[in-house]
Amino acid sequence: MDLTNTSSEQLDHILESQKIFFRTEATLDTGFRKHSLKALYNAIEAHEQELAEAILKDLRKSYEEVYLTEISIVKAEIKEALRNIGRWSKRERRKTPVTLFGSKSYIVKEPLGTALIVSPWNYPYPASAESACRSNCSRLHGGPEAFSVCPKPLACR
Repeated sequence: MDLTNTSSEQLDHILESQKIFFRTEATLDTGFRKHSLKALYNAIEAHEQELAEAILKDLRKSYEEVYLTEISIVKAEIKEALRNIGRWSKRERRKTPVTLFGSKSYIVKEPLGTALIVSPWNYPYPASAESACRSNCSRLHGGPEAFSVCPKPLACR
């Protein structure tokens, strides 16, 4: 899907379907998040050569440069997120104000909603993966100039 040719109705439909999915609260479960990150990691591994060829075609980057500046960074971010997502998602105990005596206070970290992530044309994947690792209900899409790199968007489910 090329965003320059995407109608506002299509974007509204995509956003609404993502919001409906988010309201199911499936993204709150860390198991779901880990599964989604593993699926993204496996997709990158399975299509590594295709990604490298597309970036070579679009940006004239060699395989080695693509691996160093795109693929390895994204894979490392996903691995870090998989290792730490449990700790990052854990609620944190906080002091309760005297005015609320008898209760307990926590900071609860959870996904906040939906996001359409349009990556910059020159580094299409690192920026996309970062938001997906934050566990929002995300739709990843290469920028309008990244024609070969991301011919179809990736969704959170």
